[in-house]
Amino acid sequence: MKVDDKLSAIPPRQLTERVGSPQPKKDATPPHLVAAEDTVDLSTRSREVQDARRVLAELPEIREDKVAAIRAQIEAGTYVVDSEKIAEKMIAEGLLNSRLK
Repeated sequence: MKVDDKLSAIPPRQLTERVGSPQPKKDATPPHLVAAEDTVDLSTRSREVQDARRVLAELPEIREDKVAAIRAQIEAGTYVVDSEKIAEKMIAEGLLNSRLK
């Protein structure tokens, strides 16, 4: 193969730019860095959970109406503590906590 003298006078970098594979544009983002559009498809159950959380977030931490009613009963001397009901709830909560561990 005979090499033309004109080609040998071209610096190697220019030669590869002219003859080699096409060079990517310097301002082009590489394909692996291009952000793909993400989509989220929520199940019916997850939508229900989100709705429940939204409703709970809107509820006040202290139920003023219930506090006022109990306060009035205490002041009137009519508030009765149901010890059996309290004991049942304590046992149920204790059992639930032991199952979660």
